[in-house]
Amino acid sequence: VVPLRGTATEWVAQNKRSLVEEDLAEKRMFWTGEQHLKAGVRSIVYLPLILGGECFGSLILGSRQPRAYGPKEVKLLERLAVQLAPIIENALLYREVEQALQKERRAKEELSRAADEMVKLAVYIAGVLEPASRRHAERVAELCSLLGEKLGLPQEEIKKLERAAELHNLGLVFFVPREIVQKRPEARTPEEQEVYKSHITRWCALLSRIPHLRELVPYIEAHHERYDGRGYPKGLKGDQMPLEAHILIVAHAFDTMTELPSGQGLSREEALERLRKEAGIKWHPKVVQALCELSLEAPA
Repeated sequence: VVPLRGTATEWVAQNKRSLVEEDLAEKRMFWTGEQHLKAGVRSIVYLPLILGGECFGSLILGSRQPRAYGPKEVKLLERLAVQLAPIIENALLYREVEQALQKERRAKEELSRAADEMVKLAVYIAGVLEPASRRHAERVAELCSLLGEKLGLPQEEIKKLERAAELHNLGLVFFVPREIVQKRPEARTPEEQEVYKSHITRWCALLSRIPHLRELVPYIEAHHERYDGRGYPKGLKGDQMPLEAHILIVAHAFDTMTELPSGQGLSREEALERLRKEAGIKWHPKVVQALCELSLEAPA
């Protein structure tokens, strides 16, 4: 990197016109001339690179011959400099944009890694407090991944869906007393039921404060919604929710049905039949169909 102060480039930038040094052996106008002469350069021309009325640099040509650049040569080179200016400026801008994009990509990768570590930590803590909840999250995440692939979601979206599945039920562990969670819905008092339902909004409010997890909130927030709009917390229905949310809803429901403790759970076939009967009411028909097809494709 050469400092501009006291150089011909500084002079050209300030005066916005060409400059010729006819013979460096006889006369040198700038401190850089000594270096040019040592390199064998005898004459040199500096041409301003101008775009939009602003000089952003200079085109420098040297010759081993003295007085190599007369008026005709300078005029020709000035036309060349006019043609080169936008090309060089665009190349510089492209490089700056590429560097900015690389920096942004690195920042996103670092945020993604940090978010992954945060998810792992939250899942680990929840697993210590309530092992069954962790196992439920792992199964739902796996099923969401299979359904996402079956329904043709991009890998990036499947990754988000898996992360949402890992986190979707942790609000119960962190915000609802265990004795309320373990009660059947009909056995809870109205006050207990409100506490139970509040876990979604409280957990999503916390996740919304974390920039890289904020995009998962629409999926997690909707996992107790219904296709007909009679779920909670917002009463969303149909296309008011993204397909990823519907996948999580179905995966959560299926695992809950089949994994109830003490033999209370349904068999795989019974759960699929219940899903089929209430497709279009509680669950997205397309997602239920995908789950049924996955079940048929699964090895016995």
